[in-house]
Amino acid sequence: MDLRDTRHITLQTSNGYYLVPTFSQVENTADTVKVKFTFQRDFVKTEFDYVIADNEQGFVRMVTSTGEEFATGSLFDQLFIWYNYILKN
Repeated sequence: MDLRDTRHITLQTSNGYYLVPTFSQVENTADTVKVKFTFQRDFVKTEFDYVIADNEQGFVRMVTSTGEEFATGSLFDQLFIWYNYILKN
């Protein structure tokens, strides 16, 4: 397993916490890196299908497939560490 492409992320839902296989797709353009994090749907149902992280505005920004932007919480922390790992490798 390549940590750049696949990891397990803990997702919280109203039914509890789930360790979910998560996949990344990286898009590099000029000085911007966009990463689409997709969650394996047969493990848990969430309100969104994926999260896109980018550094277009000079900081890491994350937006769900439903358009909700977030910058705090355990999901942000987990994806930020992974995003940072992708940037550095």
